[in-house]
Amino acid sequence: MSDSITGGMAVDIRSGRPRGGPTEREKLTEGQLEAEASAGIEADQKLKTRAGKFFVAMLEKRLWRRIEHLVNGDPAALEILGELQELGYDIQVGEAAAKRLTRIRLGRQAKEIPSLG
Repeated sequence: MSDSITGGMAVDIRSGRPRGGPTEREKLTEGQLEAEASAGIEADQKLKTRAGKFFVAMLEKRLWRRIEHLVNGDPAALEILGELQELGYDIQVGEAAAKRLTRIRLGRQAKEIPSLG
């Protein structure tokens, strides 16, 4: 379909989209987005259950252990932690990092995650 004034493609003035409805590709993309949104909502609902919160807490603890392992294998990190301890700061890097990452990813829901520490 062409525009009689400019000879170009006919475009809906309000939406800026071509007239004539969505193309097959647009329909497919919209369908994929709807499916992903639905899956995200379902996952969010599962995380709010008691079992979901426990599962996230288990993963957080695994992440905590992994970060501790990586820090303990890094001489520079150990040196920095030693300096902090000399200044009177006892930082549990793995625990703090795992909790922060969980809070960033889950937002307000992270407050509901039980502590396995």
